[in-house]
Amino acid sequence: DIDMGKIVMHYTDDTNFVSNISSAVTITNLAAGGSDTLLKPAEVALFSVNMSHALLSAITLEEYDTFTLELIPKTGATITIQRTLPGYLDSVMDLH
Repeated sequence: DIDMGKIVMHYTDDTNFVSNISSAVTITNLAAGGSDTLLKPAEVALFSVNMSHALLSAITLEEYDTFTLELIPKTGATITIQRTLPGYLDSVMDLH
């Protein structure tokens, strides 16, 4: 279930740990007709993290920095997403 009310998210990098950033994250179910919050096999969800949100605004990311998002649902397995930023940064980035 990708309902943000049922997921706790944490942000971590080399110098920062921010607990419960769920209010800074938007999740969009990209499946055709996927209006529910249950992510089914072969469906894809887009996680958008607002780094200018008050919880994350003090964090400065630079080229080649690595950060981790940890998604902890009420039930089920924790999902860890780790990304390294490219050598060029723009205000909006798709980090796959």
